[in-house]
Amino acid sequence: MMVDRNGQEAISVISSRCQFTHSTLVDIELKTGRMHQARVHCASSGFPIAGDRVYGDDAFNKRMKKQGLGRLFLHASRIEMYHPITDIELNIEAPLPVQVSELLTTL
Repeated sequence: MMVDRNGQEAISVISSRCQFTHSTLVDIELKTGRMHQARVHCASSGFPIAGDRVYGDDAFNKRMKKQGLGRLFLHASRIEMYHPITDIELNIEAPLPVQVSELLTTL
């Protein structure tokens, strides 16, 4: 997905994971590492990330805040990279924060 013709190429693969009444939980695989890449790609597709005060939907963010979301609903569940010194491949995983998991159960 390219948002700005004059900008640098940025590639994101977005897959639907779970559909809710007014939102969708997605997985985003970033193929490039541009600033705000996931946020810009989602917003430009018409599906901004919940809690995003810059690229998001203010009315939707207010509804999510009433349901307990006090942050940007963006989480790096897995990061794969090569260590810059040893060149050993690193695979780091992290579960969803409690606040985000609890919100999912209410949706």
